[in-house]
Amino acid sequence: MLNYVTVHTRVLIFILMLSIISCASDFVRHGFHFNAGKDSPDIRILDFQYGTSKHPGARATQRQKEMGRVPQTAGVTGGMRRGDELYVKWKVKSTGLAYEETVDLKQLLPPYIKGHKIRFIVSGSQLNVYLISPYKLLENPCPSWEKQTEYFKSINPDDKMFASYCSFLVYKTNPSPKKSESKSEEVKLWLK
Repeated sequence: MLNYVTVHTRVLIFILMLSIISCASDFVRHGFHFNAGKDSPDIRILDFQYGTSKHPGARATQRQKEMGRVPQTAGVTGGMRRGDELYVKWKVKSTGLAYEETVDLKQLLPPYIKGHKIRFIVSGSQLNVYLISPYKLLENPCPSWEKQTEYFKSINPDDKMFASYCSFLVYKTNPSPKKSESKSEEVKLWLK
């Protein structure tokens, strides 16, 4: 009897472990970040949701939305489900106009995003979404600190991303993956 119980318990534990592993296979270590206060001072984020994640840094809570206190900077890094969509609602402070956009990340992101960061910057009516690779570029294209400071102050989101992540491989996934509106040739050459 003891032997049957032991074998039965081991089989149940094995089945439970397999089910946990199959559920966890959707989880991948990666990050999601934005900083509207620094990157988009004329923008007020009204709502955001990265995928179906319940992490506080990946979505605005119902209470935050009701109180009008949606975080203007947020981020989360760790094991979480890869988001299929990114939803952002924002208001342009200078005009009072509100916009919202849902980006289909399933179609835009590569299948393997372990260690990557997803970051967005809002510029007027445009939502810009970037995928930052964990891999550094072999030839560092970063300009001098003075030039990087100029890029930080630029109103162009691609310039801001270049200033922050110039030594990393970065892909622009929204609005147009291959098009940079930067006036700088070095930014255009860097952004994939």
